[in-house]
Amino acid sequence: SSSSSASGKALRQQDFDFAPPQRPSWELSAVGLMGPKVGAFTVVAYMVVDEALRNFTRRLLHRDAWLWIFYGHLLFLYILGASSYAEVLTLSDSETTGIELQQGKAPHHSGER
Repeated sequence: SSSSSASGKALRQQDFDFAPPQRPSWELSAVGLMGPKVGAFTVVAYMVVDEALRNFTRRLLHRDAWLWIFYGHLLFLYILGASSYAEVLTLSDSETTGIELQQGKAPHHSGER
């Protein structure tokens, strides 16, 4: 029994061991396209954001409650986006069909200039 729990714990630890950050495969293309300064800045910014997101993911995977909250918030955002899209789609298909926008001149008042 203790050997199965120990192997389960070792397996979990293996799941969270990640390789050190590597430079992106597109680095040379970015430097060639944007120049050395902007390309180098882009690569460094990418590496910082990538590492921050990976650390966030590791923390989520260690805590089940946080993971479910994260999934719940994604589901909420998808529902919100879908309802907004459905509302816009409904408006563009039916209610605005007969509406024409016209740009008119301001009324001219006699005697004023």
